[in-house]
Amino acid sequence: MLDVKSSCCHYVGKIKSLELWFHSAHHCAKGASFSGDHKLLYNEIYTNTNKLFDKTVEKMISITDCEDVACPIGIADSTTNCLKNYTSPSNANPLTIAVSGCALIKDFIVEIEKIHQCLKGSNKLTLGTEDLLASTANDYEGYLYKMKQRIKGCVQ
Repeated sequence: MLDVKSSCCHYVGKIKSLELWFHSAHHCAKGASFSGDHKLLYNEIYTNTNKLFDKTVEKMISITDCEDVACPIGIADSTTNCLKNYTSPSNANPLTIAVSGCALIKDFIVEIEKIHQCLKGSNKLTLGTEDLLASTANDYEGYLYKMKQRIKGCVQ
């Protein structure tokens, strides 16, 4: 298992990758589902992920007592490593974008559980951080539902 600081840095990078990916999906939405995807789905996800990023970085600095979790170079590296595992929304068809976004959210929910276990196992999990992680899991489970509904019945 990664140490707490490394785990926190990794988690912050995952959040930034979600924000960047869904912001790109928002820009690259097209076709019959354009209006719903562009405004109602991807916009909501990337906007709320941006807010989550800010809250999380501040929590992680407090938990680790280290500003490395806010290092733009480290965040960019972690984000790039994460995004390599998913199809880019640019030049992708609407269904491919939705399927990739669904996979990204599913994987992020797993990351929420991993950081929770890491912090709990190292006695670094504060009540406020546990609340943030739980509410994040709740929000992203809601986004997962929306993404699954978006791709339901579509042929790939």
